[in-house]
Amino acid sequence: MAAGSLIRSFIRLWALSLMLSVLLVAAGERWPGSLPVNPTVVAALVLGLPLLQLLWLARHWSLPGADGGGTADGGESQQ
Repeated sequence: MAAGSLIRSFIRLWALSLMLSVLLVAAGERWPGSLPVNPTVVAALVLGLPLLQLLWLARHWSLPGADGGGTADGGESQQ
């Protein structure tokens, strides 16, 4: 069930990123003049949201056994 929650959270974050992209495109079409291309700003806009998603996933991601529920021997049961 945790995987479903993670997928829903990821889709929600992806949809928010897509919505922000749509708003930026709409604002760009209505902008009165052209803007000079600044590579630092372009890199921040292009890489910013994916990096935020990566940080969010890394913060919420846990390996099996990391929460104390798994076994210490690589997942195999003792017999």
